Amino acid sequence: MRKVLNVGVININTVHPVYSSLEKTLGIIEKNKYSGLDILMGPEWGLMNNNVANERPHSPAEFKDILAKIKDASRYSNTLIIPGTAVIHTKENKMYNILPVFYKGQVIFSTIKKADGGTSFFDINHNYELIGKDYQIRNTFYWKGMKIGIEICADSDTLHEQGENNLNIQILSSSGVRNTTLAIKENGYLICADGNRSAGRKVYVIRKSTDQSDVNVFTYMDLLKSNDYTAISGAPFEFLPVEKKHQNMNVYRIEMELNDDIP
Repeated sequence: MRKVLNVGVININTVHPVYSSLEKTLGIIEKNKYSGLDILMGPEWGLMNNNVANERPHSPAEFKDILAKIKDASRYSNTLIIPGTAVIHTKENKMYNILPVFYKGQVIFSTIKKADGGTSFFDINHNYELIGKDYQIRNTFYWKGMKIGIEICADSDTLHEQGENNLNIQILSSSGVRNTTLAIKENGYLICADGNRSAGRKVYVIRKSTDQSDVNVFTYMDLLKSNDYTAISGAPFEFLPVEKKHQNMNVYRIEMELNDDIP
């Protein structure tokens, strides 16, 4: 069965922006909940109020409120929402960087970041214990016949290291890392949203055009330094053109063959 999907990739700054990345992300989700997007995904720290000095992790109550707002926005939408991450703390003074996934008013999956990769910056007074490093963390799930894997910034390459090489979609939600080893099958897709302001492609979608494993995007980093999305790379993957460009979001069209027997 051939499936065609419209994918919106949020393009915002999450490193000390002049706006709240949380409010920007919530606004984009609300605006696009009936837009016909199949997937909407955003960068690391997209659910943080990172325009304020001395930002701290969200409390359990604050995070519950964020979840409720996105659940409400997704309730009658057909969009799978992967909004980026939030840094939260627990009542037991633990802290972690979490990425929840929403569909039809529910959190259908979530994963947390293993590496620090800047998460500890949110604990300016050293009040919390950062967890994740020594955890066994599930980072793949099934949705509509597709196997989807998620990496958060400094956790790039994790899916490949776990032996994944047959994903339909690989998500890299990031704030500074734009490369990873591809864990997708031939004609599978890597979708990257990076919230860092550094030059080059911070938002992109690539389609793997070979069945070879161990394809590392880092080998082709020069391609990521260019904003020319039409460049012919000669790499074992191709950059998809932007179908539509909106304020703070690019829309891409992806196509794939799916097996009906996958859940």
